[in-house]
Amino acid sequence: MISLRQSTNIALYILVICTLLPTGNPQAEQSTDKVLIIRADKIAETAISQEIAVSPRDPFNWPPEQINKFNYLEKKQKEDPFSGLKLLGIIWNKEKPLAIINDNLVSQGDTIKDVYIREISPQQVMLESMGRYHTLELSTKIINLGSIKE
Repeated sequence: MISLRQSTNIALYILVICTLLPTGNPQAEQSTDKVLIIRADKIAETAISQEIAVSPRDPFNWPPEQINKFNYLEKKQKEDPFSGLKLLGIIWNKEKPLAIINDNLVSQGDTIKDVYIREISPQQVMLESMGRYHTLELSTKIINLGSIKE
């Protein structure tokens, strides 16, 4: 009697023999087998010029001129502490004037973005940073309704 393991092995041998035997199809016998050759030596890399490697349409590869321009603009913005500060309004009171700069309510003596608020007048705010002074002026004129006194 043949065990289950022996019958499995016999079926496997028959399957292998059937796949290796020629089928009788003359075209199959005439076909050539393709062989994949794996090379141990490395294929030499070709040098690609910088002009071809950086396409103007590729958003991830910027040309060196553009990168230098961005670095220059970023450095210039870091040097000027007053850039980006905008005076939106002044709440005038002779005893305690207030100014609205970049949606922040500030008074005389406060700091915003490392810039000291030196003086607030009815039309402008004087700022100081690192020994440099800058004046922010209101873009609209004050309308005196009679109750505002300087």
